[in-house]
Amino acid sequence: MRGKHRLTPRIDDRLEPRIVLSQGIAIAPIAVAPLNASGRARALNTAAIQSINDAFDSFSRDYMTALGAYFNGGEAPAGESVRPAKDQYARYVLQRIDLLAQELTRTFSHLPKATRPVAGAPRGSIVLQVFLRSQITGTQPGTLRTNLVGSNFEDNAQLLPAPGGEENIASLYTARSLNAVETARAATTNAAGFLLRGTFKHGGR
Repeated sequence: MRGKHRLTPRIDDRLEPRIVLSQGIAIAPIAVAPLNASGRARALNTAAIQSINDAFDSFSRDYMTALGAYFNGGEAPAGESVRPAKDQYARYVLQRIDLLAQELTRTFSHLPKATRPVAGAPRGSIVLQVFLRSQITGTQPGTLRTNLVGSNFEDNAQLLPAPGGEENIASLYTARSLNAVETARAATTNAAGFLLRGTFKHGGR
């Protein structure tokens, strides 16, 4: 009677590479496509634009409320100056511009290159700060601040019509102010796009 033969598995040779079939047909290795960042850029751009619009929409509502309250406040009593009312309006607008700048800072901080130093700007300045000073908070001509309240309270007192005056003058001032807000919105939206494309440059303003 023959004895039982126990099969003992044994590997005599190394396994052939898995990318080759037993018939000898080669399988091309899996090609790993380079990371496409365009999807992330689009998502960042969409989120940034939405955040920017939300910030400016909120600012416009608050600004129009303050301006309406000022114009509807009526004329100053005889012998009294309207300067206190003008200064109060200016203080509120300046505070609201500062809040807008804070909201935009949070939005821009998520964008690439927003916190990089800017060559030729004051020491320590980053792209975000340079943009805000040149378009929103700065006291030079053309910023949102100077377009709405001037560079100081004296400028505002001269720019802002007195309450209780002619309606067409108030309407013209309001239209000009809203145009300044929309100009700042457009500049901010464009700056976000430039940052995402890596083309934002200090304009020397």
